[in-house]
Amino acid sequence: MNGLAGLGAVGSGFEAKHAEIKACVGDKVKTRVNWTTAGGKMTNVKAGCSDAKISKCLEAALENTATKSPDAVCAITLSHD
Repeated sequence: MNGLAGLGAVGSGFEAKHAEIKACVGDKVKTRVNWTTAGGKMTNVKAGCSDAKISKCLEAALENTATKSPDAVCAITLSHD
């Protein structure tokens, strides 16, 4: 999978959880999120925010979220300005 199609698949889990992510991070946070996609779900979610409370909130919000991404190890940086 490559290009925009790959981006859409990887981002599908985040789109579904937009409100929960916003509730976790507020408006001005940059956070790296790593996870494994297996069986159509995000697993082993780890967020690397300097605020441990935000990291735990993101991990809980995203763990086991359905995604269109094929099985893979993934990472993305969330940036809210």
